[in-house]
Amino acid sequence: APDWLVAPANPAAAVRAPRYSAVTAGVARYDVVDPKDWRELNRAVTPRSGSGGMEGMDHSRMPGMTMPGMGGKRDTGGR
Repeated sequence: APDWLVAPANPAAAVRAPRYSAVTAGVARYDVVDPKDWRELNRAVTPRSGSGGMEGMDHSRMPGMTMPGMGGKRDTGGR
């Protein structure tokens, strides 16, 4: 039989000694902080103007943005 198959049954096989490991090892600590202004938090994650958003695009040339019979109005998805 191959060595890798019978090695677990070998009582003389070398085994690492067990060691203690805390259950909280590697856990990040998050302390309580004061509430922050949600408007400022939203501004911090909002893309800046001119950073690749939809502004400045010619929507009239995009397929699906205008529908025949709608009088040139944009499809609002039934809203």
